[in-house]
Parts: sequence; structure tokens; C-alpha cells
Amino acid sequence: MNTLKLKFKLKDNKQKTISIKNVKKTATQEDIKALGAYISNNSMLNYDGVKIDSFLGAKIGRAVQQE
Repeated sequence: MNTLKLKFKLKDNKQKTISIKNVKKTATQEDIKALGAYISNNSMLNYDGVKIDSFLGAKIGRAVQQE
């Protein structure tokens, strides 16, 4: 299972990472950067009332599911 981790800087200078499971294997770096920028530019998320300031980066990893 592929997992995309997007890292953002919040307006209070803290950092937050979100994870998205089962990312398309055909997603390009440009697709991922566009997604991070879209989330950041449109204030799609906030944490305890603090909005995202900027998109810092992303990585795709392989998660192992345990039963």
C-alpha cells in the first residue's frame, strides 16, 4: 500500500504532516506538488483554528499493514 505524506507549515510556525493511503502509482512529482499547493493556497485544513501557511514537501512510502 502506497502512502503519501504531505508536510505543511502552519501560521504559528509549527509543522504538520498528513498521510493519504492508496495513492495512485502513476502520481507524478508535479501532481503531488500541485496537490500540496492547492491545499495550502485554499486553506483546506486547519488545526485547532490555526491555518496552513505553506506547503513544505512530500514523500511517498510503502506502508505495511499488520493483522
